[in-house]
Amino acid sequence: MHKPTHKTRLAVMSSTESSSLAVRYRPRSFAEVVGQRHVTKLIAPAIARGLLPPQILFSGASGLGKTTLARITAAALLCETPLSERENADVCLHCSNCIDITSPNRVHPDVVEFDAASHGGKDEIRSIAERAQLSPIRAEKKIYIIDEAHGLSGPGGQAFLKLLEEPPPHVVFMLATTDPDKMLKTNRSRCTEYELLAPSQAEMAQNLVRVAKAEAWPLSDEAALAIVESSDPALGVRATLMSLEKLAALLDDGEELSAENVLTSLGHSSAAEISRIVAAVDELDPHAAFAALTAARSSATDAAIHASLVSWASQALLDSTPDTFALSRTRLATLLATTPKPAYLDLAIADLTAPTPDSPAGLPALINRAETLALELSNAIGTLAAIPTPAAASDEITPAVFIEAVRRESPDAADLLEHTKLHISPGKITIAALPDQVAPLKAFGDSLRAVATSFSIVLTLSKMQPE
Repeated sequence: MHKPTHKTRLAVMSSTESSSLAVRYRPRSFAEVVGQRHVTKLIAPAIARGLLPPQILFSGASGLGKTTLARITAAALLCETPLSERENADVCLHCSNCIDITSPNRVHPDVVEFDAASHGGKDEIRSIAERAQLSPIRAEKKIYIIDEAHGLSGPGGQAFLKLLEEPPPHVVFMLATTDPDKMLKTNRSRCTEYELLAPSQAEMAQNLVRVAKAEAWPLSDEAALAIVESSDPALGVRATLMSLEKLAALLDDGEELSAENVLTSLGHSSAAEISRIVAAVDELDPHAAFAALTAARSSATDAAIHASLVSWASQALLDSTPDTFALSRTRLATLLATTPKPAYLDLAIADLTAPTPDSPAGLPALINRAETLALELSNAIGTLAAIPTPAAASDEITPAVFIEAVRRESPDAADLLEHTKLHISPGKITIAALPDQVAPLKAFGDSLRAVATSFSIVLTLSKMQPE
């Protein structure tokens, strides 16, 4: 059977289908949600038994599907198909309510979405409160999905509190936020909170295989996992779909991508390059480690290299087999704490290749280094001992010599010394001055001390009484 080409599919795509993969394959049912089983297994039974709270808060990092899960929950709540005909109280995706709520570019009159970050002012909340009193248009419930709920702060948040605390019986509020700690505590405490967690890599890889299959793209489990590992974990499932979209041209040509192809195509270090860095670190060979790092930089950014190293270190910490546990736990922890910036990455490699007693090569290297330092210190002491000690400088100094040296440094200070008495003893010169001369001499203290230091003697100033 002839596989449809990318151009052929584009010709028949609707405006909805031509949107991004993240939009086209956004989950439309609880069964399609990537991860979050700990949340859906609580919400679905609550819907089935009519026990869903009217104030729900979905919290978690960006890209985990908070708003999507809110829409699915709304669809499941308003689904027109009897619960007895729906598996696990999931959506049917056939009735008009399900289609209008879960399909892109469709709207449902009883499901209102708004962004609290830009529409959470006091007046806007009051307007919502007035409209919330009105009965639903075609469903049994009216549902408000409020994204960026932490934007409900200040006067807007206070205005929302009463509505949230005592919503009309036909209203359900579903809030979503990436930062629940920024919400007003009074608002957050009124909600039943469901925290979304990052799906496992295996779950995200399985989702990519599902999407690729729908697009008729050949994608192996290994390549899907490589895509997940190459994506920014801070952006969740959305990031993996964005990475898959980057490879669309290659996949659409029917090319079977290996994990190595995926990594290099997405600008990440290959497993072989990371292995060379780790091997050089394990052997405490900084030259080889930096050479491997330089080679990796030819095809990947420092952030990508860092991500690959962290991924490797994380896996190594979980791996208990001795032959793959290359680095000590101390150095693995150092690697995990590395900052993904060029200078910091270089410093980390230098630190990791320094000998430590907890690695096989570390103790001998430390002993060799200690022996080398001891030999260098011994040679340095011998060299110092061979240097002849100069004669005491004070034996060669006379008052006239000292004053002449001061004159080269400061003529005014030398003129003052002409009217004082200089006493020279081994390692010391004392200036005896009249009371009215002390202050002017102190003003030239730095110059006088500099000259005394050049002769390796100590300078003191004493006050003598006028005759």
